[in-house]
Amino acid sequence: MKLKPFTPENGKIGFLASKRFIEVVLFLMLAIQLFQEFYEIEYLTYITIALSYSGAGVFLVGILCKYVASISEKNIYHDMLEITDFYSVFLGSILIPVIFLFDVDDVVFESVSIKHIDVVKQILLFMGFASAVFNRYILRRSQKFSQKLSFDEAYEETEDGKFNFELIIGLNGLNMNLNFVLLLLFCYIAFSFKWKNTLFGESASIFAYMLIVCMMLYATIDDQKHTRLKIAIAITVITTLFNLYRIFF
Repeated sequence: MKLKPFTPENGKIGFLASKRFIEVVLFLMLAIQLFQEFYEIEYLTYITIALSYSGAGVFLVGILCKYVASISEKNIYHDMLEITDFYSVFLGSILIPVIFLFDVDDVVFESVSIKHIDVVKQILLFMGFASAVFNRYILRRSQKFSQKLSFDEAYEETEDGKFNFELIIGLNGLNMNLNFVLLLLFCYIAFSFKWKNTLFGESASIFAYMLIVCMMLYATIDDQKHTRLKIAIAITVITTLFNLYRIFF
């Protein structure tokens, strides 16, 4: 097994793949929630949670790939636009379950170990809102920087240009840390709930884990024919079918 070289090209490929994955995850979660408004099906809730788990895991893969790809003065607005979109879909993938699903409702979960769970959920929602606002602020600064650079190419060599560029990079790093804390808090909330049906819960967790493994193989392993990825996908399908067999038979 050979890891892909840590080049900007490979980092960009991994980031874009992770971004598309989380966008699909968010779309499926929203579609399921809409369907649930008309037909209440318990199994779909487990699928939604599994998708959310996988989205949180792939977020780490994607953001690391983006930093490998690096940010340049010439493309900083485009790069920040991509990162802002990535953060936005990531927030959606973890906030939807917190708002709609993570609750002791006698359907999916039967108990929670956190004493003041509502307060913790409110903290996560507030941090998510703060991150979304911070995203827009950083994007606005990068847009102004790029506009100045387009009129004066020497701007990047000036003291003001260097300061603004370093400030944008620093703010983005701070926002990445904020989103990482959000991810940890999400995991803390998710793992504090006890499944009502342990078999369903284990199946959802395994499915999410296998999806993350597939994305990691695609983003980090140098395999021209994607042999290992195909094997991982096959294992994911077989594992999913096996768990469905255990559940229904």
